[in-house]
Amino acid sequence: MERKAFLLKINCSTVHKVLDSIKEIIPGLSGALKATENFSVWNVEDLIFAYYETASNEDDNIIKSFFEKELSGSAFFIASPGNMRLMYSAIGIPREDKNKVRHRVFLTKLKAGCLEEYKQRHDAITPKEGDKTERNHTNNFTIWNAGDHICGYAEIDMEYIHSPTDKEKEEEYKWETKMLEIMDWLTDDVDHISKEKHDKIKLVASFP
Repeated sequence: MERKAFLLKINCSTVHKVLDSIKEIIPGLSGALKATENFSVWNVEDLIFAYYETASNEDDNIIKSFFEKELSGSAFFIASPGNMRLMYSAIGIPREDKNKVRHRVFLTKLKAGCLEEYKQRHDAITPKEGDKTERNHTNNFTIWNAGDHICGYAEIDMEYIHSPTDKEKEEEYKWETKMLEIMDWLTDDVDHISKEKHDKIKLVASFP
């Protein structure tokens, strides 16, 4: 099973109309796919990010065709299904029952010339294969790149979630403050640090 993603930009002023269209096509799309699961579509501003897991490259083309047909003239792919660059991966032990997880999905925009710096910083903290053998509060964590956009997807295991310690808060503050050197947030994840105001990302549609 491969983890994949894609990114769309709405190129018209009717964002809500496009989101409604996506909700309408999801049942037909889920029926057409052969080997795809854990599919979810998210929106902030005029961007649509989708994450999914598949055992068939054919499904990439089915997804692409569905969205191109149904959203023709109203949105375009920044990165088509399966063609986003993976920047970070920390899979852990994901729960099969997604009703027991809370999703964290975020979008940022890189500052000019900062793509490789972003990758290097995340390579330095990427867990080695086999490092995580016990279930943790954050699993199935991947970060993707398309153009100057960064998109993240993670599943927060509600059974293992905990209030951060003072040390964890300090480490988060240092990391996120340093990352503001090379990117700007489009979602509200670090508004408490940046003192800026952004929209919360919205789940548009999903299927198991």
